[in-house]
Amino acid sequence: MPINLDLDAAILLSLVNTKMRNQKLDLVSLCKRYNIDSSLLLEKMASIDFRYVDELKQFRN
Repeated sequence: MPINLDLDAAILLSLVNTKMRNQKLDLVSLCKRYNIDSSLLLEKMASIDFRYVDELKQFRN
């Protein structure tokens, strides 16, 4: 299932964090696997005050 960056930011947050947790991916691996521009994803998450935390491998606020 592709990841659509045009989704509502809150839904995208849930989808991305779930995929990283279930598939044991970090941000770089997630973006490579799903052909996502990491800067666009980071920008979208920042729009709802979430930042990627590498140690946790998830977006947190």
